[in-house]
Amino acid sequence: MTGRKRNLSFFIGVLIFSLGAGVNPVVAQAQLKPIQKSRNGLIAVIGLAEHAKRYRFLYEQEEKAAIGITEKYLAPHYEAFIPLYRADATFDHFLAAVRSLQSRSDVEQIDLVIYLHGHRHELCFNGKKECEPSHHLPERIKSPQKLRAVYSDACWGATHMDDLLASGFKAVSGAIDQDVNHTADYRRFVRAWTKGHTFSESIDYANRYLLNPILNRLGNGNSTKLKEGDSELRLISPVPKNNP
Repeated sequence: MTGRKRNLSFFIGVLIFSLGAGVNPVVAQAQLKPIQKSRNGLIAVIGLAEHAKRYRFLYEQEEKAAIGITEKYLAPHYEAFIPLYRADATFDHFLAAVRSLQSRSDVEQIDLVIYLHGHRHELCFNGKKECEPSHHLPERIKSPQKLRAVYSDACWGATHMDDLLASGFKAVSGAIDQDVNHTADYRRFVRAWTKGHTFSESIDYANRYLLNPILNRLGNGNSTKLKEGDSELRLISPVPKNNP
């Protein structure tokens, strides 16, 4: 994400996390209840710090927060989980993960979390070393089989949405501009999604983070997530009859 968290908003975000934003007691309490597990698979591609020359420590802290939220609160609701973290967050590993879950008979649908750097119409894997034009995604992913929902925290993620839909995903999201609110909205999305709210409701809840306007102004960005596709999907939704 070009320019991602390069300014005061980044430091404010780290401060918020260090003071306790990384611990969500409401979500933590919810996890004490029996977990309702779907027969879906989850891929989380999380990579910001690899090859970073500036702000490496801060990127590392954000990565840790993102993988922690994913592993503790989101992944337990899925039949299968493939984390692609830091050095493993390459484009080839992503494609291999998609094919792996597509081949599994116990996985009905595949959801994706993108926590990468991004440019307009471009996603950057392996830190910023592998920046792939998003219009290449349909050709490289090849098969739309089982693909379902995408939560993206990449900068300019909204410019990737049409290409993700063309790849076969049914519901997608993405930031309008530079994403400058750290893991705050992702944490809120996970909270709503795992409680059974629709994809649309979960994105809306994430967008209502109290400090979003302040962070957007300080960071000269806009972390607000747009959404396209079937916004009525839920964590546990029946597989469509026409699901490829």
